[in-house]
Amino acid sequence: MLGAKTLGARIHAFFGESELVLSVQPLRIVNGDAPAEVRLLVLAWAACHQSQLLSLWNQWMSGQRPPILLGHAA
Repeated sequence: MLGAKTLGARIHAFFGESELVLSVQPLRIVNGDAPAEVRLLVLAWAACHQSQLLSLWNQWMSGQRPPILLGHAA
């Protein structure tokens, strides 16, 4: 079984019944499916927050519990 350190920094984005898994460094979709406009929106949001996401990932890897990030709530 692969651990979090092996897989690297990643986030999960949910939209309706869709889920995307994104690698944070490099920034790309690694799994999941969603409409094209949702994929573009999620990638744009992640690009704007990439340094914060990496910082939170590093906190997680050092044993701290970072907060859950919410990009947009309906």
